Amino acid sequence: MIKKRSILVHFSGGSDSTLTAALAAEEFDKVYLITYTRGSFIGIKDTEISFKKLVQVYGKNKFIKLKPCKIGRWYKKLAYQNYSKNVMKFKTANVCPCGPCKLSFHWHSIIYCLNNNIKFIADGTVPYMSIYPDQNKRIIGKVLKDFYKSFGIDYLNPVYNIGQNVEKVLYDKGISSLPLIRGTQEDRQVYCGEQVSFAFFVKYFKTTYGMEKYENSLSGLYKEKIDFMKKTVQEYIDNKKNSIIESMLGNDKKT
Repeated sequence: MIKKRSILVHFSGGSDSTLTAALAAEEFDKVYLITYTRGSFIGIKDTEISFKKLVQVYGKNKFIKLKPCKIGRWYKKLAYQNYSKNVMKFKTANVCPCGPCKLSFHWHSIIYCLNNNIKFIADGTVPYMSIYPDQNKRIIGKVLKDFYKSFGIDYLNPVYNIGQNVEKVLYDKGISSLPLIRGTQEDRQVYCGEQVSFAFFVKYFKTTYGMEKYENSLSGLYKEKIDFMKKTVQEYIDNKKNSIIESMLGNDKKT
């Protein structure tokens, strides 16, 4: 049985998620680290590097590193839900892959938390990555927190207010050997090949419509997707037969 003071952390092995895991280890009895993967993801094995550093500082009994979770089916279900309607309503915003991808992490994670009595979840959201929908509080920040809260789970962003000092804090805690990691050989984490196409999308959209339009368009789109997630989670809780969540979990067991 998982202890009451447990937390699930989205763990990519990068500086932000590693410090998130470290801060969680200082506050919680048990820290569960989950890494998501799908076809275009690269560097899954590199998470082991940061994990070993965390263990050296906080001990092996503090963490449980879960098996990498294939999220492809969850992503596709979320990305293509009401696709034609959303193309008409939100236009080019609907082709952005990063939002539905990250939301699929949260969609799966809340089910894991509910099934294992975990009341807290955290990730390495930071303000300087605000071009990504999941890290922009004006796009989905509050809506995502409310989504978790409606099911009795607290969604935390412990490094958000120290984003520019993450690397130094890791160094001060003895987790990294360098005060500046990014761009060095220690900068090893999971990344996605589709981030290149996403960068082109953001450049086009912001140049054409401006940042305010970018945020407003995506906030409308992802609010609808989170509403869809909430509906499916509630159906799963209510034990409705043939629910979407049951179907996705069944597919997970086959892969």
